[in-house]
Amino acid sequence: MREFDVVMGEILAFTGTAMSDPMRNAIAAQAERQRSHQSRHAYSLARFGLDETTIRRDCAFLYETFDL
Repeated sequence: MREFDVVMGEILAFTGTAMSDPMRNAIAAQAERQRSHQSRHAYSLARFGLDETTIRRDCAFLYETFDL
């Protein structure tokens, strides 16, 4: 999650939870860890018989519904 700190701020605001300094520091530290994390997972669409065109076609309703 590249915007962990933003999402957490929105969650806390939504729940009416005040952000203390220790909580702010913990969220900032976790956000930095999230942003700097490099996954070693390799994605291979071909392995599953997929390609970008197929996925876009199969998920067209999502793109249309959510204006993506």
